[in-house]
Amino acid sequence: MQTNGDLVLRKISTSRACWASNTNRAPGDASATFGNGLPLAKPSVTITSTSQGQLTKIWGAHRAPHNGTNANVNLKGEFWIGYKKIGSC
Repeated sequence: MQTNGDLVLRKISTSRACWASNTNRAPGDASATFGNGLPLAKPSVTITSTSQGQLTKIWGAHRAPHNGTNANVNLKGEFWIGYKKIGSC
């Protein structure tokens, strides 16, 4: 999470942005929160601002019969929410 409120995935070796949430309208007061969506909804990451409320919700996916229970960036540089790849470098 950048100080301007944008959640950004960057390639470490070049600092190049590979994916961004485009929520750069809440400087200094934005945060990202994971919701596992149990029992019925999909997992998600919600980006909120104390001054502007919810800026966006990024939806992941379940894979039957398993629920998606985390958000992570793996060693390949891929950002996943549950069983859905959101972005990659």
